[in-house]
Amino acid sequence: MRVAILAKNDFRSPRFLAESLTRMLTKLGVEFDYFPNALAQLEAMSERSASTRHRFKAIWADLQGITHTLRSFDIIIVSDTIGILGRPQILRPLKQLDKPLLFYEVFAYQGAQFWRDKFGPTAHHIFDGLLTVSGIHDIEPLTDRPIFEIGLDITPQATFLAQRPLTAMIDFPREGYTAARQTQLEALQTLNIPILELRGEYTFSEIEAIYAQVGVAFVAFPEAFGLPIVQIQFQGGYIASPAASWVKRHALLSNGHVYLEDSDRKSFTNNFLIYGSKDELIEQLISIKNNYDPWAVRQTILEQQPQYIHGNLNALCRALKSCI
Repeated sequence: MRVAILAKNDFRSPRFLAESLTRMLTKLGVEFDYFPNALAQLEAMSERSASTRHRFKAIWADLQGITHTLRSFDIIIVSDTIGILGRPQILRPLKQLDKPLLFYEVFAYQGAQFWRDKFGPTAHHIFDGLLTVSGIHDIEPLTDRPIFEIGLDITPQATFLAQRPLTAMIDFPREGYTAARQTQLEALQTLNIPILELRGEYTFSEIEAIYAQVGVAFVAFPEAFGLPIVQIQFQGGYIASPAASWVKRHALLSNGHVYLEDSDRKSFTNNFLIYGSKDELIEQLISIKNNYDPWAVRQTILEQQPQYIHGNLNALCRALKSCI
């Protein structure tokens, strides 16, 4: 069995997931090749094909080069943001290869209300199956394509700092969420907790070095999943959020579960600080500041959610077997 992994060569989550997948396939002993620029090439070709300024022959030659390479693989896995489902023209050349085509994202399209409303109930049909990091859904998922909750395999680059003061990390301002950010800043300033504010773009190694210093990280807005939430916990940092629903796909719930705020908002590990007011946040910060143990935070996610650290190899194996 040979697997091709297609992604974009940037620093966003799809590349992170693609590289995670290479580590999981290595553990399974599956032969694979990683094409970090393939989706960017396919996207560029789809844009050129719509333009009369470019010759058809040039586009055809580029397309033939990519598809010729991919014909030697048994399974093709696409790692990209969910938005690609709204641009099926990018994926059609892959579908025409008549190879099993899988999609790897942090959540499943079939159980995501916003995206189903935006792209319709069949946009995911171009894929034969969906691989996800989290198996928690917004709504009851469609069952017309299999979902495999394979988790995530992370390899931190930064040295783990077992002894360090409690330092907070605040994300850059997000439109519509300035009030929540201000509450976070005021609570931290009240307790004189040092603050790291993110600004601009970072490489993987640069952001890992920052995460290694963080004792508590604040969620800036409702996350689809939030890969940094996993990375920071593994580096010994707590996660603070003004609402449980902002981090719902990290709840301690079984795969396939539909998240319900009233019944599930307390279904999180002790690594999560869920607060409803500034006073409640200050109270929780005082508690962790006086007893901060980065190693205990890391052990919590390792023991209670190992699928986000080492991946779920059984689920990945089932996904691959479903294609042959």
